[in-house]
Amino acid sequence: MRTRLLAALSLGIALLAPASLPAQSSALTAHWMFEDSPALGEFPSAQSQGSGQAAASPSAGLRVTVQGVVLNAATGQPLPRVLVKVEDTGALTDGEGRFEIPGVPVGLQTITATKPGFRGQGSSYRGFDSNAYHLVRVADKMPELSFSLAPTNTLSGHVTLSTGDPAVGIGIQLLRQSVEDGRANWNLMDVHPTNPEGEYRFAGLEDGTYLAMTLPAFDNDLTAPSAQSPHAPLQLPGYPIAFFADAADAAGASRIPLAGGQQGTANFTLALSPFHAIAITVAKPRAASHW
Repeated sequence: MRTRLLAALSLGIALLAPASLPAQSSALTAHWMFEDSPALGEFPSAQSQGSGQAAASPSAGLRVTVQGVVLNAATGQPLPRVLVKVEDTGALTDGEGRFEIPGVPVGLQTITATKPGFRGQGSSYRGFDSNAYHLVRVADKMPELSFSLAPTNTLSGHVTLSTGDPAVGIGIQLLRQSVEDGRANWNLMDVHPTNPEGEYRFAGLEDGTYLAMTLPAFDNDLTAPSAQSPHAPLQLPGYPIAFFADAADAAGASRIPLAGGQQGTANFTLALSPFHAIAITVAKPRAASHW
């Protein structure tokens, strides 16, 4: 306790000393405090404190060449033409999956590896963060680095109307299965509309089990009520929800497993069905009774 008290008082004297006092006085006082209080951790020596300059690291300003290889996580084979970058410097891997980046500063660096159709292992959510990020402490004579990228999967298909025409602008919703607290859940991944040829495509998908479904769509505008029965329910011709393959709900839908860079296919055929307009009146809640 006495040592800590003296240390604190000495530090206070050093900080409050007039500028006219020699710098050596405060340096020696601080040195005594740090030396006598090992619990405070490692600090610069008295000599560096007295000179007013931080002690230079032997590797400060040193730049080295970083070398390594990038592998296909699914096959273990070398992966060519991967862009490996450190800050603004980068290089493409050769036919053997090897890269070499000169002039990299020593210290903690973030190294990224990027290749279309591949993603870093462990990344998720709609293809976001498809780079492989690695936090590496770069040093002189460091061993070679080894990174892995996993191939992504795709799911595509064609949507046809019962008339044989392509279904244009139909929304396709993709769900991916996850297990939380021992229960299977279906999470929305993305929604893509069909193009003028009735085609759709989801890319950059992680390994997993998926469901594909169409969103409901109307074929025409609202049908006006007839003059004979102006209050008759309106009928709207349209296309109801359909799950792959030819199922009306998720329970009967086919599961689509994708892994290792697979290219899955899920086609739909939609039949026109009548939709009915329903009017609902929302009543204002009655005021609470007062006792």
